[in-house]
Amino acid sequence: MGFSGTRIRNVSLPDTLREIGDAFSDCRYLEEIEIPSGVTRVGLLKGDESLRRVVLSDTVDNFPKTLFYGCTSLNKVEVSSGNPKYSADDFAIYSERGTCIDLFYASGETSFVVPEQVKKIGLNCFNDDSILLEELTIPGAAEVFEDRAVRDQILINCYKDSPAHEYAKSSHLFRLLDTQEGTLYFEAGESAMPEAERVLTVGSSIGRLPEPTKNAESFAGWYTQPDGGVRITERTIVLETTTVYGRWNTQGNRIVLDAAGGLLPGGLEKDYLFVQEESGLGLLPVPSRTGYTFKGWFTQETDGEQVKEGEAAKTDVLYAHWIHRNSYVTWLSANGGWTSEEGISWFEGGAIWHFADSGQGLLYL
Repeated sequence: MGFSGTRIRNVSLPDTLREIGDAFSDCRYLEEIEIPSGVTRVGLLKGDESLRRVVLSDTVDNFPKTLFYGCTSLNKVEVSSGNPKYSADDFAIYSERGTCIDLFYASGETSFVVPEQVKKIGLNCFNDDSILLEELTIPGAAEVFEDRAVRDQILINCYKDSPAHEYAKSSHLFRLLDTQEGTLYFEAGESAMPEAERVLTVGSSIGRLPEPTKNAESFAGWYTQPDGGVRITERTIVLETTTVYGRWNTQGNRIVLDAAGGLLPGGLEKDYLFVQEESGLGLLPVPSRTGYTFKGWFTQETDGEQVKEGEAAKTDVLYAHWIHRNSYVTWLSANGGWTSEEGISWFEGGAIWHFADSGQGLLYL
């Protein structure tokens, strides 16, 4: 049985079923599905963007961790009270051990408080690009985190020295909930300032920085001293009340570097550099992105022309391009059979290129 990619809107499943594979993935028009008692395994519902309600019976005991990836309209998941392995609330599905397996909501909310019952946040639980989440509050009870559990761009609110704090320090902006406050003052001379001061929890990262404007001068960043000092970023930790100082550049053209979903050194989503007229680009930073390989800097967000060090910028904004890693690609092998293997794939020139670990280059026309 397979309905993947069809225009089906509603479905009634017989109670004789025992297993459902990926039969209902990418059903863009499917609005509701009830899994009957007797079914033990459910495959992906990935990409069912119209899906609003899902009911899981008491016998379901196996489904993928990314069951609802891309289900952007989902706002109701019910799990039978007789199910010994899973439970659900208004936001997520949990295992019997309290692991948050998958997040689902479509209300447009940008913040979420992890329930106290959660003991572990699982792989990719808050790493779905389709959700709108910007801020996540994690209680002290959540003790274990898996890599890629939370998308890099999400701010984490947590308690000092908690497992969530240890997790966030290496990869996220974070705000501590239980320490004293300090004030960060912004000093940028005679300029138009969108923000003059900010109250922060001591030990938290600063977050997005204001950008002042000044006639005939380009803003060059915030520093710990008026001259010299260290440049600060949105990930810089505030340890006490302090003042930071803006600097200006009166010569050259400012080029914005947009990491396009990744992070630049220092944890920035965007940064800039200054290039003298008729001079080529200097050393360009290499951003990072979970699950992707950096391909280079380009003049457009999609397509465009690649720009390298020593060349003219050709535009005021340069965008990072990415190659998705660890995707399985099925292709026709030399002996005429179909093969599926893990490698790196990306779209270019109207074709799909794939490089497997063996170094073979394969092309779909």
